[in-house]
This record gives sequence, C-alpha cells and structure tokens, in this order.
Amino acid sequence: MSDSIKYVRMEDCYLPDLQMLFAKIFRRKVTIEYLQNKYDTGYLGIKYLCCMAFDQKKAIAFYGAIPQKFTRGNESILVAHACDSLTLEEYRRKGLHYNLARMSYEIMRSAGVKFVYAFHSENTYWSTRKLNWKEGIHMQRNHLRVNMVPFAKAWRKIFLEKFYQKYVIRILQPYSTNFKIGVPPEKFQQDYNPNFLDYKSNFTGIHCLNLEDCQFIIKIESIMKVGFFVAPTIQQFRIAVDKLKHIAFILGVNEILFQVSPNSTCGQMLDNVL
Repeated sequence: MSDSIKYVRMEDCYLPDLQMLFAKIFRRKVTIEYLQNKYDTGYLGIKYLCCMAFDQKKAIAFYGAIPQKFTRGNESILVAHACDSLTLEEYRRKGLHYNLARMSYEIMRSAGVKFVYAFHSENTYWSTRKLNWKEGIHMQRNHLRVNMVPFAKAWRKIFLEKFYQKYVIRILQPYSTNFKIGVPPEKFQQDYNPNFLDYKSNFTGIHCLNLEDCQFIIKIESIMKVGFFVAPTIQQFRIAVDKLKHIAFILGVNEILFQVSPNSTCGQMLDNVL
C-alpha cells in the first residue's frame, strides 16, 4: 500500500469528502445536513466511531458506524451499527476496508462499545469474513401488496418529494404516538427512547403510529417500510395491518415491507397474519 495513504478518524471537517464519496460510489446526492444528522449521535455522549482513508488530500474510502444504546430490563450497553462502506473503484481490493474497520473497532473498544453489527450487502458480507464476524440469522422480507396505483413513486420521480412528505405528515398525524415498549425486553435490543427516535426522524423521516393499540415505526418513501412494531395480540395486529393497508392506499403506496428475524416475536406475528 502506498505511503501516501493515511487513515483518520471521522470529523465534521471531512463531511464534504464523505458527500463526494456518496455521489461517486452510490450515485446518490446527499446534503451535508443529512450526513450531519446521520452521524451526530451526541445524544449518547459519543460520535464518529468511524474512519476515512485519504490518498494525499483525496478521500478514497470510508467505514461508517453509528453508536446505539441497547437495553435489557434495567441493563444498558453501547453497541455500533456498521452502515456505510465506501471505496473508490480504483482503490478496491487493496485492504482499505479491512484497515478502516480495524481502526474503527479500536475506537469502539475505547468508547466501551460491546459489539458491532450490520445488515450486509453481498460485497460487505464477503469482506467481513476476513474480520472474523459471526453470521447471525438472515432477515426475512415480507412484502404486503396494496391494490393501488403507486403515485408515491411518481411524485418522487418528478421532484415533488417535499410536497408529498407534507401530505404524508397530514395523513399520519391522527395516528401519531410516542413509541414505548411496555414490557422490558428479555434480550438486549434497541432502546426506543425519545432521544433515539428524535435522532432517527432528523435524517430518515420515521413516523411512530398507534393502530388498534399496536405500535409501528414506519418510513414512507416509494413504498412503506415497517422498521419495528409491537402488538398486544394477533387479533389486534391483524386489524392494525388492515388499517395500515388503508393508510398506504390513501398515500398512494402499493407495497408495505416488513423485515424481521424469522424466530422473533415480530416474525411469528407476521407468519400468523400475512
């Protein structure tokens, strides 16, 4: 590896470089504000558990991870969600991802992070084999079709996203709720506290809904994505899903996506309803 390549911990001053990498690698235009909101996890007292590689002054790779708080009963721990892995094409297969990851893990250890997890793409899945990751249960995708012309997709294509999101907020407002899990979890899981939900809404635009005493965390893009839900009973969940389909219809969304672990409580609920 060239002596001109250096690895640094991410800082605010490197956000324009990260913006450039997103544009070149993901073909995705993101704003500096979006990146600030995504990586500003100051509500946990820690930020930037991630690193960037430069060839002289040129940004060439990035390993992104976001700290989160997991709880189990009265216990809490810090974990990290590895979520962005970017390397310019001409610098791939040179060990940059490996070196950035190892440097990031050392930063995580010093911050008290207990483990790191990710939902891998095919590329990052194979690269993490060299980093001795343990493979968990594969997520189960559940697609619920809605008999509706998908005008939500059309609005996004013709650059009316801001107007559409205002419409979404107006339609969802009667169902909005402060998400809260009533029974403490038996296993460590994401702490859905108000600070975390505010942080997520700043850059992902999530919505917390209460339908038939069932709670959903959703995101509306070209489809409706359900990130997490809790339901008192299967009967209530079945009615809530019907209401969710009705809301999707009004929003011009023709698909609802649930992604769950197959053996989880959420997964079992879906098996009995969908």
